[in-house]
Amino acid sequence: MNVHVEKVQLFSERRTELMNITALAKEIVAKSRVPERVVHIFTTHTTTAVMINENQPGLERYVVALLISSAREDADYCYHDFFYKDDRMAVTDREEDT
Repeated sequence: MNVHVEKVQLFSERRTELMNITALAKEIVAKSRVPERVVHIFTTHTTTAVMINENQPGLERYVVALLISSAREDADYCYHDFFYKDDRMAVTDREEDT
């Protein structure tokens, strides 16, 4: 089986954004000349995701609005930070149990 690997870096223009990479994926597959057409797409960044869905503007607006409302920028997300937003050291669940 022939394999083609290609790393691509994408940069968003907004804090919360959907990016349609269909054309890019098709271009990479076409130039790979690999007869078996199985594509594996993944992201290595912790705050990104790969979503497969229909390209509908209403759905795209809904998904972005849902992400923004469910993960507000002004919320106090201390569970994954070493420091709270006010620079105090965060206490993890494990430290609270002892």
